[in-house]
Amino acid sequence: MVLNLLRRYYYDDDIQNGPCAFCTQPYELFGNNWKDAKTDGDFAIECIDLVALIACLVLAFQFKWVKRQRKATIRTFGYVIATLLTIIYYILVLVNTGLSEANTTTTYLYLLVYIFTVVFWRAAEVLFFAIILQTIVGSTSTGIIPKLKVVNIVAIIVLLLIAIAIIGLYIAIVAWQLTNGPYDENGDLYNLFSKYYNVVVAFQALLLVISIYATVMGVIAMIKERARVRD
Repeated sequence: MVLNLLRRYYYDDDIQNGPCAFCTQPYELFGNNWKDAKTDGDFAIECIDLVALIACLVLAFQFKWVKRQRKATIRTFGYVIATLLTIIYYILVLVNTGLSEANTTTTYLYLLVYIFTVVFWRAAEVLFFAIILQTIVGSTSTGIIPKLKVVNIVAIIVLLLIAIAIIGLYIAIVAWQLTNGPYDENGDLYNLFSKYYNVVVAFQALLLVISIYATVMGVIAMIKERARVRD
């Protein structure tokens, strides 16, 4: 708290009051000048992921089932949108890593970039899982799997609502920082971050449950398909 008061004493003369008081104030990105092995490794992996995603996007238009029926085309369109969102996310992450490692000084408006990364990543996750569940349900017309369509829809809607909550909380965090900068005398920013991470944990937990559920459904669908082929 004392440090925050000292910062206000020395710097508040240049800061205007308002909802965007810190928008044009300096915001420093700190890095290790590419001397940290973990950062360098993560950057390399992200580059590989980006190349792989672009390759997948190109190959998506080569799938034979794309031209067979309307539903498959819609499914492919959703896959393409999700892949594009993920590609944009990785580009933003790579740019941010590069700027951070160069110890770049920007303004607080740079925080808006983090909002876009959260939006693109969460939207892509929801889309991918929706496509996976729809693909499994559409792979067979008999048995219990087609009857679980309503369960799939409910699961994706809940996942979407939690994703929207994550995005909303992150926007609130950035808006708070644009207004108040680094000063958190009342613990408001800490509380926002706590709520944000709690919702993220709930989102990841639901993703895990849906992943297990989708895996079980996929195995059942594969067994039924093999049995049908043998018959």
